[in-house]
Amino acid sequence: VTLSGNQQPIRTEITEAAMALGPEKLSLLITEAYKDAHQKSVLAMKERMNDLAQSLGMPAGLGEGFKQ
Repeated sequence: VTLSGNQQPIRTEITEAAMALGPEKLSLLITEAYKDAHQKSVLAMKERMNDLAQSLGMPAGLGEGFKQ
């Protein structure tokens, strides 16, 4: 699963091997892939926001206490 910086789905790749596992297992695999992609996207955005904040002279980690 590939997400944009706004956590919008861009692409989902499903292999023949995954298809052969059946619908229930495939559903679990897609859900896990989406969760992993979302976590990576959120972490990347946090890093970029911290870099931006530092470039503006703000302390690093300023927004880490805010909920998503």
